Amino acid sequence: MKIIIMSSIEQNTRFIIDTILKNEGWILDIHNKKKNVFFETDIFQILQCEALKNSKLRPDYVLVDKNKNPIAVIEAKAGGKDLNKTLEQAKKYAILLKVPFIFAMNNEYCQTRDLRFKKPLIIDNKEVTELLNYNLLNKFIIENSNEIYTIEKKIITSRKQLVHIFSTVNDNLRSEGVRAGLDRLSEFANVLFLKLYCEEKPEINEYWYNLKNISNVFLIDTFNKCLEKFNSKYKTDIFYNSKIQNPETLQSIINSLDKLTLSTIDTDIKGDAFEYFLQTATSSNNDLGEYFTPRHIVNNMVKLVNLKFRETVYDPFCGTGGFLTQTLRYIKDKNIIRNKETDILKNHTIFGREITSNARLCKMNMILRGDGYSGITQINSLTNPVKNKYDCVLTNMPFSQKIVKKIWNEKKKKFEEIDLISRLYNNNLANKSGDGVCMLHCFNALKKGGRMAIIVPEGVLSRKIEREVRKHLIKNSILKCVIALPKGVFLPYTSIRTSILYFDDCHNGETNDVLFYNVQNDGFSLDNNRNKIKENDLGKISYDFINGKNFDDYKEYGFKKINVKDIKNNDYKLIYSIYNTNNYVIKSKWNMVPLKDICDYEQPNK
Repeated sequence: MKIIIMSSIEQNTRFIIDTILKNEGWILDIHNKKKNVFFETDIFQILQCEALKNSKLRPDYVLVDKNKNPIAVIEAKAGGKDLNKTLEQAKKYAILLKVPFIFAMNNEYCQTRDLRFKKPLIIDNKEVTELLNYNLLNKFIIENSNEIYTIEKKIITSRKQLVHIFSTVNDNLRSEGVRAGLDRLSEFANVLFLKLYCEEKPEINEYWYNLKNISNVFLIDTFNKCLEKFNSKYKTDIFYNSKIQNPETLQSIINSLDKLTLSTIDTDIKGDAFEYFLQTATSSNNDLGEYFTPRHIVNNMVKLVNLKFRETVYDPFCGTGGFLTQTLRYIKDKNIIRNKETDILKNHTIFGREITSNARLCKMNMILRGDGYSGITQINSLTNPVKNKYDCVLTNMPFSQKIVKKIWNEKKKKFEEIDLISRLYNNNLANKSGDGVCMLHCFNALKKGGRMAIIVPEGVLSRKIEREVRKHLIKNSILKCVIALPKGVFLPYTSIRTSILYFDDCHNGETNDVLFYNVQNDGFSLDNNRNKIKENDLGKISYDFINGKNFDDYKEYGFKKINVKDIKNNDYKLIYSIYNTNNYVIKSKWNMVPLKDICDYEQPNK
């Protein structure tokens, strides 16, 4: 009998795969006659494939249909491993088994191929990036295509119509005199949420029906009463009376949304609507420093911190809840949660704060995603410090917050700068820096041993004013990695350069070595259009890979490991370019010598 030896990292990938397969309805139990998942150790119990036996190749997983015919191969690798190479390995097994579908997974990331057409699997116009249930795989076979639809094509068309309709709604609200940005978004969200919720809960669809058909004379009053009923049901105040005064404006918005079927579109309540309105709000000015975090960046960071069931997550600047809703989904996908445990997920896992009325949108978002809204609060996080409370922090902190106010001193007859916030954090360690205070708030909120992944503007990593904050975090936690993002990640909202900082063992460990990584491509073009492209470096970054021990792997994938002594000698600066000291080899047909060996450099005369 062959003994399979795996690294602990690869074992973790397999644990994730096993859990997902169980959640998707696949049967792994060896004692169950309906077992339809087989491994390299037992595949020949059902297969008589001489070609596979003779090759000595063994697939990690083989999925079979109801007649025990193999239909898919899954190949598991440790986090950070090249999925293209993994797909090629899976392809070798699949050809021998005459299997149509292959999946490659490296911890959290998944790629697929339909070998019949040599293309990725596509569902509802989106490339598949996760393991699928039997019915979906069978649908690909029945329809003899690498593309299938699980929702009607007219709904797919509706998705494409969204921005156009939102634009029309925006015009309606502008004519009503509702201010651009958050006010307009909040007003629209009232109607949007009601539409979405009535679609998902047919028993209350009468609300929407009544609004569509009621006389304009009673429309606004009826609409506000609907919102009051939602407040009562959820014991919250996330809805308030509409500021719209013209019933024709409200009726126009209702009629626009009535054309759409929104509930089956794979987007949260902010999604396209939030992007559209926020783009309008930030096109001229954004004094809150708040930018829409791209969903793929959010997903990557959620995977990076790898939140476990029963752990708590906190976003002190949660906006409309992108990190929190994705974390909720991540936990559901990666764990088998019993009915009696759902209360833990709903009420004791997700926590967020937001200073603006976006907190209302976040609560709406959480309700539609399956609860968790009770942990969302509208409050100024910076003036209300939290200590040692959460297992994990995930956030895109607001950039360049102004925490200094100018107050007129009557005695001195001049304005003086007053900072009432820095003193709340580590004996004024942030020294009037809003960015420094944001970082300390996140750090202090963590329990001993906690971890956090935060997006910061590049200036925080090198400015002198934040030096002591950087030093404090490095000396009181393990800074695992600094991930420099491309300049265009937040386009069209801002071109500010940003990085992801990932800390572990907070309030307990001390940094020794730090991994630096420069993301060249994030899967989208780095311009205002942000079109999807093939190149994507984010798949190289995962929890297991970052926490691995093999430096050869780091170097292979372009990471730099820098000792904390070098960082200390550079004023605790965390800019990737400072430590990117690659020795480039110049090839030439001529003999090359160092320039310094044949000439001297003289300072020009001033």
